Amino acid sequence: MLPPLAYRLLFFATEKRATIPGLQTFRDMTTRHHNAPLLPLKKGNKMRNRGEWRAALYMRKKGHRILAHNYRTGRTEIDLLTLEPIAGPSDGAANGPALHAVEVKSHESIWKHPLETQHRLRRHKTRIAARSFLIEYVAFLRQTGHKQLASELDALDLPVSFDLIWVNRNGLEHFQSIF
Repeated sequence: MLPPLAYRLLFFATEKRATIPGLQTFRDMTTRHHNAPLLPLKKGNKMRNRGEWRAALYMRKKGHRILAHNYRTGRTEIDLLTLEPIAGPSDGAANGPALHAVEVKSHESIWKHPLETQHRLRRHKTRIAARSFLIEYVAFLRQTGHKQLASELDALDLPVSFDLIWVNRNGLEHFQSIF
């Protein structure tokens, strides 16, 4: 008998949705363009606002794979989890993939800058949630037959970058490695 997590994952991996022609969900677009398996989420877990959509499309344009969105553990939620592509030798960046845990802020406040909302307790909970996601994702890959990719991600000691994307009237600001 499969554990409850496996049922949840298999349900979303095989789920077929009736869609209006020409209209696709973000999850459908992601699976069509990338062969990376997605970690399926609970039913009803959708991108809540346009800010999250814009941030996800921005990360896709940068070459990231969207692994999950609105990932929740306990009372902590991470808006986007992406896998950075492996940089080539000519890119000048560090070789190897990195997991990006992205918090998306799409409101404008006259009182606080979005970076000020990332207080010490939130940073601690987000670190724990990102590590939990990585463990759950590797287990999901093993269960679905992607053992080689799972062993690669497990052996890498994957670096995690905590980013904040602020979607405002003037466009989009991406703050990388905020903590």
